[in-house]
Amino acid sequence: MLLSLLIFPCITVSSNDNFIILELTPLQCYLGVALFIGLTIGCIEDPIPISFFKIFRSRKRLESTICNYLHDNGFQYKKKEGELYFIRKNLTYSLEIIPRDNVFVVYFSLPIEDDEYNTRFDSFDKLVLGQIINAKYRFIKIRTYNDSYFIDIFMDIENSKVFKKRFFNVMSLYDDVISDIHIQKKEIMKRNMQQQERPKIGF
Repeated sequence: MLLSLLIFPCITVSSNDNFIILELTPLQCYLGVALFIGLTIGCIEDPIPISFFKIFRSRKRLESTICNYLHDNGFQYKKKEGELYFIRKNLTYSLEIIPRDNVFVVYFSLPIEDDEYNTRFDSFDKLVLGQIINAKYRFIKIRTYNDSYFIDIFMDIENSKVFKKRFFNVMSLYDDVISDIHIQKKEIMKRNMQQQERPKIGF
């Protein structure tokens, strides 16, 4: 920046017929060469821009392949605000691809709005439900909120072939978790009913 401030204000411009001639002093030439060499060395020594664009291109290629795979297997999908969404069994999943080291981490997330969950579960019941599921499944995380809960699954993949190989295994795991959640909800509601039916002792 300092070199550019020294060089450019002092450039003399002259015109000769159809040409524009920039007249530089020896000092300006020296500083210009120094500036060029400094920028070149900086780009060579700092590989971040190059690696960043490689990762970005790889991620976009993987995302494009995943979109084609979803389409070929009959899933409706859309991309919105940088995230990928697809519909399965009337449920909308979100999918996010995050580069990490030499792999891509694929995060699936499924939000579920449940009337029983909203009307018959208090905050403690919701906390218990989340803890039961999180303790039972290794690669599953359930996030409970006041009006809904999210089921998150992640997997590490090296390329699109690994994604295609594991995708339906992830969907099958979602089915198992959703079924288990319904079972656990019934158990929690049954426990609550039993507690309400217990006779009160004392006045």
